[in-house]
Formats: sequence, C-alpha cells, structure tokens
Amino acid sequence: MMIFFIAAWVAVLWLLVSFGVFRNWHRWMQISPAIIWVVFGFLIFLPIAWITPTGPVLVFAHSIQISSSVSGVVTDVKPKDGEPLKKGDVLFTLDETTFQSAFDQVNAKLELAKERLGRKSQLLAKGAGKQVDVDHAQAEVDRMTAELEGANWNLEQTIIRAPSDGFVSNVVLPIGARVSANDPVMPFFNKEEKVVGVLIEQNHLRYIEVGQPAEVIFNVLPGRTFAAKVVLITRANPNGQITPSGLAVSTGMPRSSPFWVAVQLDQTDLKLRAGITGAAAIYTKKSGIRYVFRKLILRIQSWLSYVFVF
Repeated sequence: MMIFFIAAWVAVLWLLVSFGVFRNWHRWMQISPAIIWVVFGFLIFLPIAWITPTGPVLVFAHSIQISSSVSGVVTDVKPKDGEPLKKGDVLFTLDETTFQSAFDQVNAKLELAKERLGRKSQLLAKGAGKQVDVDHAQAEVDRMTAELEGANWNLEQTIIRAPSDGFVSNVVLPIGARVSANDPVMPFFNKEEKVVGVLIEQNHLRYIEVGQPAEVIFNVLPGRTFAAKVVLITRANPNGQITPSGLAVSTGMPRSSPFWVAVQLDQTDLKLRAGITGAAAIYTKKSGIRYVFRKLILRIQSWLSYVFVF
C-alpha cells in the first residue's frame, strides 16, 4: 500500500510538470518520494500495524465427512451439489440384499427359538420338563433377539441420511461404486453461521481484545466494506501443539506462526460461501486518530479488488 501512495504522489508531480505548473523536475520533487516513504513509514504505517492490525480473511464452515457404517454397493445418490438439505434427508443408499437376507435368517431362527421355548415351558408346567431346558431355550431366544437387533441395525445403515440441516459439496459418488465402512465419500456442511477468521501475526496481537470493532472486505464483493466485531481470539496454533508419539520433543527451531481471530459481521443476512477470502482491520483502543488511515487503506484495497486478489 505504501507503494500505491508513492506512485500516486509521483503521478501528481508528473502531471504538474506536464501541464507546466513546474517547468522541470526540482531537487525537492526528486527526493520527495524518499521523504514520504520515511515519514509515512515511521509515523503512520509502522504504528498502525500494531494499533490497527490487519490480516487476510478466510470464511470457514463446519463440515462433516460423510461415510457409511457398513460396506456395500451404492444404489442411489440423492442430493445435488449445494442443494439445501434437512436433517434426516437421504444422501445415498447401499444395496440391502445381503443385509435383508441376514435379517430374515436371524428372524426365522428367532421365531423357531421362541417356539421351542414355548413347548419347553408347557412341558415344565405339566411336570414333564426340566427348568434347565427352559433356561437354555430362554438364553437362545435372548441371543437371537440380540442378533436380530444387530442385523436390523446393519440393514438400517444401508440408508445414509443428513446429520443436520445443510448441504453437500463435491458430489462425485457414482451409482455402482463400492464403499467401505467408515471411509469418507462426501463432505457435508452444517447450516450454521459461517465463521469469518482473520489471520493476525503474533507481534500485532498485543492490543486486540474481544468486542473491539473491525471492518472486513471480501474479494468476491469489491468496493464494499462491512462492519464487524471481534468475538474470539484463538489461544493456540498448531506450532504449540504436542501430540503423543514415540519420539522425544522436537528440538527444531520454532517458527513464528500467526493466530486466528474470529469476527462477527453486523450484517447477518450476507450470503457467504465457505472458502471466500478477503482482508480485515481491527481497531484497538490504541488506534487514536490513525484509524482514519487504516480505514482509507482498507477502502482503497477493497476497490482494488476489482482487479487484484488480496
């Protein structure tokens, strides 16, 4: 952005010389870009990087990897890419022939076990049977009942449904494909409010607090600026994470990685796709009058997004 201001100043000087306001390039005109660079850099751009920090924006959405609990051949795929879905809507189905057969077999065995239990109970009531035989028959009925519940559960899992309101993306699952249990086959996005995340460098985090005002621009909506406020500052990033392993703690040189800051837009009806990018500025209590420069820079950047992607 500093280059933009310097270029604009040089263009103004060139126009003044071209239209005869100045007959030639004076010494002060030649060194003025360097002076502006130093003055603006140390008095404006360097301080506002701390007191009105800015960073790239990414729109997040909660997603779930959809998979089936049983293996089978796909017989139907219902949703289209991006189609709104309700909780419980069918996503895809598997061939149920094998699972229906297993259910029918267990059900038949259960009915037979119940008949045996009934006959042995009658014999026991007449004094011609033994209690141990009745107990064994009852145990067989209980076992077959449990197996039937398992077979019924497997049969129900041939229909994979939406876990909540939302939509699926990248629907490429073809009919006839064989899927394995627990292997993801499509991403499902919950119909929840999108999270607008701002990536802030560590040395610019010092004055940021929850509740502070912010402004956001999106590459997909050039020329527009949206008011927002800080709602969350992440307390960790992947570099600070230690996971259980068979290795000692790494002794590699630590890297300074930025942190995500979540902001909430004041305009709640804005339709944003997950993955949209942009930029944002956060106005801390230390901003003072310099916040005007950040607002100006952000708006210039928003208009430039008609041509450039930030």
